This record gives sequence, structure tokens and C-alpha cells, in this order.
Amino acid sequence: MTRARSFDAAAAIIALCAFTAMDSAMSPAQEQVIATLHLSAVQYAWVSAAQFLFIAISAPLIGRCGDVFDKRKVLAVSLGVACAGGLLAWSARSVFSYMLTQTLLTAWVGAQTVAMALLAELAPEDRKASAQGVFQGAVGFFASAALLGAGVVMDALGTLSLFWLPALLALPCAIHLGLRRARPALTPSSSGGPGLQQLDVRGGLMLGVLLALLSIALQFITSGGWMTGLALGCLTLLALLLPKWVDAQRR
Repeated sequence: MTRARSFDAAAAIIALCAFTAMDSAMSPAQEQVIATLHLSAVQYAWVSAAQFLFIAISAPLIGRCGDVFDKRKVLAVSLGVACAGGLLAWSARSVFSYMLTQTLLTAWVGAQTVAMALLAELAPEDRKASAQGVFQGAVGFFASAALLGAGVVMDALGTLSLFWLPALLALPCAIHLGLRRARPALTPSSSGGPGLQQLDVRGGLMLGVLLALLSIALQFITSGGWMTGLALGCLTLLALLLPKWVDAQRR
């Protein structure tokens, strides 16, 4: 692997390890985050539902962009979006700002898929397996370290540092990958170059609607009164739309 390719691989690994550590640290830090932002259990549940919704929509689209466009650029953009979400945590003082932070941070999940594909592309044929092993090992190490060290970081830098600290670490990596010269796309479009027409935007939006309906139904199904009626209406609409989405995906 050349020096330039090694720097690209290192940037991808460092950035993804930082966000993996953040995600792992959220498990022991959940109560502190709720207390710091004065969230109720219901508000925290809605933010978590919004995260799940955006991950389900964005991750496949980001992964497909990595197939169509230069992986370095796609990785740089998705990491940049995640970094913006992490840095926004500095000023997160309301439910809306926290939801916006978490929504932007979900871009790192799609970036992980692109990073793995980029590492496979950068590594020589006889070292592809070892490169993937290094990546997986580093991710596992940082995830374990975050579980043990989350309390120390929060005591030293504050609870919201769990979001902005990984963003600070990943931002130089995103800038490095973004400044690298673009490589030709592997999958040409019908017009001779990469294009958005190859992305299943319609399918992604339909999936988002279906997941939103399911999320609303699960939140209100046992609430009673008109809210239970709303939940049943969402489930009915979901049942009507689901065959259309399945048919669109088959075609």
C-alpha cells in the first residue's frame, strides 16, 4: 500500500473508531444525557425513534452513493455531516437541538459501510483480509474502551463531550479525504458518468414513510382514546403502502 493510500485508510479508520466509541458510550451515559438536557423519558424515546428512522433511510443511500461516486468524497461528506451534528452538541439545550444533533450524527452509520468498501479498494489483493481485520479490531477496541472510559470523559469535559469530542477527532480525517483527488466512478450511469438516477431515492423515501408510520403506531398503540385510533390508522395505512414498496423494490 502506498503512503497516500495508507493515509486514506488511516483517516477512515480513525474517524469511524471515534464515532463507534461515541455510540458505545451512550449506553452507560443515557441517564446523564437525559438529566443534562432535561428530557423526559417520552422525549428521549421520540429522539431515539427519529434516529432509527434516519439511519434506515440514510445508511442505504450513503452506501449506494459509495458505489456510484468516489468513495473518498462520499465518506468525507457523510463524516462531515456527522461531525456537524457532534459539534452542534456544544449548544444543545433543548429537545429540538438534541434531535437535530442526533439526526445529523446518524450519517456515520452509512459512512461505516463506505469506509469498509474503501479499505477493501485501497488494500493490495494479498492484504485485503488483514486490512479488514485491522479495521474491525480497532473498532472493537474503541467500543470497549468507551464503555469503560465514558464516566471519566464526562467528569472531565462534561456529558455533551461524548458527542463533540469524537467530532473533533473525525473532522481532520473528513477534511483529508475531501481534499483528495477524485477517482473515476466504478459504475457509470446511462449518460456516461455517475448520476443520482442510479440511487433508489424513491424507495428510500417510501421506506422512511413506512418506518415513520410504524414508529408512530408503536408509540401510541397502548395510549388509549384517540391516540390508539391514530395508531390503528397508521398501521392500516402502513399495510396499504407496504405492498407498493415491496413491488417497487422487486422491480
